[in-house]
Amino acid sequence: MKYEDFEQQLVQLQRTIHYTFQDRLLLEEAMTHSSYAHEHQRSKTPDNDRLEFLGDAVLDLLVGQRLFLSHRDFNSGRLTKERAHLVCEEALAAIAREMDLGPCLRLGVGEWRSGGADKNSLLADAYESLLGAVFLDGGLEAARHVALPGLDSIEEMAQKIFDAKSALQETCAKQKLGQPDYRLMEASGPDHLPVFTVECWLDEELLGRGEGRTRKQAEQKSARKAVEVLARRPVNDDA
Repeated sequence: MKYEDFEQQLVQLQRTIHYTFQDRLLLEEAMTHSSYAHEHQRSKTPDNDRLEFLGDAVLDLLVGQRLFLSHRDFNSGRLTKERAHLVCEEALAAIAREMDLGPCLRLGVGEWRSGGADKNSLLADAYESLLGAVFLDGGLEAARHVALPGLDSIEEMAQKIFDAKSALQETCAKQKLGQPDYRLMEASGPDHLPVFTVECWLDEELLGRGEGRTRKQAEQKSARKAVEVLARRPVNDDA
């Protein structure tokens, strides 16, 4: 990749994440793979290995805090399992693709020819490196702002794996409990970062409440909590 092309990619990336670096070299380091640094040793170009380490810690904190606040009934073991599930390599690579990080990566010739710009491992590392760079450049709140759309995407992916609304529908049908009712209680926030609040009711009983960047996401969260509530109740065999 020519330097001019690399610069243009970095300009576009900053527009995509809605963050402008004060220290541009941090962004360049975050997008530099070890294969490129190895081929350009004379220029002493640093690779993104150290930033990946830092970004991993930042991401763990942000996801951990989000889970802690949104799932107050989870113990530490459950929180740890949920976090590990959400920040898996596949999920992070998917977020990196949404950000179009692949074309921004500086790769060695061999890595580039082998399709490194679309490898899950490299993309996941690049995403974490980017968060580490933003954290160093602008602090935790800046990193949270950049990571927020990605965290939403992670939760949406998890919800596709576990469709809480379908699970709740099935439970209600088996136990003859009637139809769940999803009520939009509030829609707030700016247009680019809306927050929807939905409650899940069953026979005028509130079973779950959820928030999300889309109404569908909020419904899934409220349904998931409703499923957990019903799972703790004894089943009436006479129903």
